[in-house]
Amino acid sequence: EGTVPTGYAKITGVLAGNPTVNGALRPAAKAESDEQPDSAVQSSTPEERAGAALEILAGLEKNNLMSDVTEVDVSALYDLRLRCGEQYEVRLGGSSELAYKLSYLSQVLSQLEEYQAGTIDLTLAEGRTARFVSN
Repeated sequence: EGTVPTGYAKITGVLAGNPTVNGALRPAAKAESDEQPDSAVQSSTPEERAGAALEILAGLEKNNLMSDVTEVDVSALYDLRLRCGEQYEVRLGGSSELAYKLSYLSQVLSQLEEYQAGTIDLTLAEGRTARFVSN
């Protein structure tokens, strides 16, 4: 086991093939999670999950959220999730409108107090508005 770098978001749901420092994300041919027949990962390809991860990372960077996000989970493309430290789980829903959702996340985070913790629902399922559910 190598050392795990700190200060970077962990990406779950796609395994990098032959990763290099500052290199492009290229998914491994077969991720361990692909071997589980009941896994949500089965419904998408490693390339699709890598593409979603890259789109999310670009949106985080554009909205100055890279330092806030500790994990990007692209295991299920219909249920994309982020973790912001230990405080917030962010549900993005599907991969549509990611740029809008991440811009919206920036606004939501700026309005929450440091002592709050919970789930930020950006699936836009209810009237295209974000919902915060406190823990």
